[in-house]
Amino acid sequence: MNKKKKATIIVSSILAISLVGCIVEAQFGEMISKSIQDNNAKIVQNTLDVNGDGELSAEEITNAPFVLLELDKNNDGELDPEESHNGPFDVYTVVRQNRIFNYIDDDGDTIISKEEIENSSNILRYFDMNKDAKLTDDEFESSMMTAPPEGVDINIDMDAMRDMMEDSKTQTDRNFDKATGSIVPADSTEQYNGYTLIYGAYDSNRIQVQSSAYLMDTDGNFVHEWTTDDYVPQGATAYLTEDGLLYRTVSQYNWRELENFAAGGTGKIEIVDWDSNVLWSFEYGEFGEYLLHHDFTVLPNGNIIAIAYDLITPEDANVQYGIDIVDPIMNSYHLSERLIEIKPNLEDGTADIVWEWNALDRVVQNIHSDLDNYGDITDKSKINAYYYSNNIFYTGQFFHLNSIDYNAEFDQLIVSSGMYNELWVIDHNTTTDEAKGEAGDLLYRWGNEQTYSEDGTGEQTLYFQHDAYWIDAKNGEIQVFNNGANRQLEDGESNYTEILRMKLPVSPDGEWDINAEPEITWHFNKNGDDSDFFSLFMGGARMLPNGNTIAVSAADYRIVEINPDGEIILDYIMPIPGRGMRVDKISPDYSGLQFDTK
Repeated sequence: MNKKKKATIIVSSILAISLVGCIVEAQFGEMISKSIQDNNAKIVQNTLDVNGDGELSAEEITNAPFVLLELDKNNDGELDPEESHNGPFDVYTVVRQNRIFNYIDDDGDTIISKEEIENSSNILRYFDMNKDAKLTDDEFESSMMTAPPEGVDINIDMDAMRDMMEDSKTQTDRNFDKATGSIVPADSTEQYNGYTLIYGAYDSNRIQVQSSAYLMDTDGNFVHEWTTDDYVPQGATAYLTEDGLLYRTVSQYNWRELENFAAGGTGKIEIVDWDSNVLWSFEYGEFGEYLLHHDFTVLPNGNIIAIAYDLITPEDANVQYGIDIVDPIMNSYHLSERLIEIKPNLEDGTADIVWEWNALDRVVQNIHSDLDNYGDITDKSKINAYYYSNNIFYTGQFFHLNSIDYNAEFDQLIVSSGMYNELWVIDHNTTTDEAKGEAGDLLYRWGNEQTYSEDGTGEQTLYFQHDAYWIDAKNGEIQVFNNGANRQLEDGESNYTEILRMKLPVSPDGEWDINAEPEITWHFNKNGDDSDFFSLFMGGARMLPNGNTIAVSAADYRIVEINPDGEIILDYIMPIPGRGMRVDKISPDYSGLQFDTK
């Protein structure tokens, strides 16, 4: 019996009856409210279904553009939220669970534009799965959560998931005029004096709500904006270089098309000037084959090393690499990882791929002796094919690399693998051919001993971590944002995110001791004392020149700044909707700022 049931009830029978009546009334009210929202979600669908038989015939699909205009009460040629679903409710439950609205609203902004109305018939025909010229109820509906592989127990922090998806304060009740929180920018006297670089993405309702990168001053004012007409999916990143150029990821696909890949897919890297003019653009994405995703790093020579999903069928994964995962979530393919180095030519807009590293070249297994990758799974320089992360974000991914950073001192890279819950150091001083062999093996790894142990046991420190980068490259010092997703908790414990700063075991000439532990040099929220600081996914933290650290919790777009003593001196929610993948603060004397900062 829990504590609530143990509590002594001292109310009178009259009060008890009143209480029960209030509960019933509240529950009944919630049922009515949900029923209304469900009906609102189907306004577009029911309007298209002229004869009300629960499906869309070929004629109803053809007539969709004309029928939709019946909802256009103000005759402006488009459908605003009030016309399409009776206003800005909790969009996740109102319209994002309704496939018809979801896909006609192609760009995900909850406004069905003139162009989307005109294209509605084509969109509806696209989802006629059996090509019988009509859409049935089964083709209308789709689940937001796909079942995990058969026999695999995925640990889900349901309280955190529920908070992320249902807490209306994180998005719908936000004050979009100014930052809100316990210590907003204008009130913090200890924050680092710089400009916060912010580049977000769609919000928790999967709506395209932010497509710009911003600079915000210490008073919370936006002082510069880089715009784009492209779609900015979650996981997008941006960096401002010393020459005033913004390197950023966007997508040539919209949110609907990107659902064919796992989260974080982008497909395009751009270089833009201070006025948002695109100087160079590189697309690397083909459905069913490959796609840029998450992070990239800019080398001193201007080249870019980016992370890309590599699609491989379950059959090929089994036959070529001995990887056998039964009934993967992505039934038709798995997602592996590739690093590509891109050499941009700003004069003619072209690009060359000059170096590659493939994660599958590192995979080793000890079951199929007839395969080339048969070997020792306890070899820490290799990647065990049979390690499986019981991660809520699996979605067919083997490794899920979500961050990358370049060490110019040693010509090496550090990447974060969310599925393996590890950091990997990789040698870049190789050719593509050399990287296929032992020269491409892991120089160092840390975070989860289970990935290379014989019996799958061992100490785990990292849990779906993000934003691993070099602080002091020559001395091997790094920082990592340890999300905490799937952390093994005792009953009653709350999950939390922590920030780790550590010195890795590397010699002054770049040689690694792969068996040595790192030295932790700074630790924020080590024991989860601040349980509110928790980002189930994405997020990041950067050390600032004065020793402070700025961090962003992704789902609620909460930004905190922490002093070296671990005290939070800045704590606010961004005054724009969306999710935050990264945050950084740029010094006023940084040469890349193209305005007067005095």
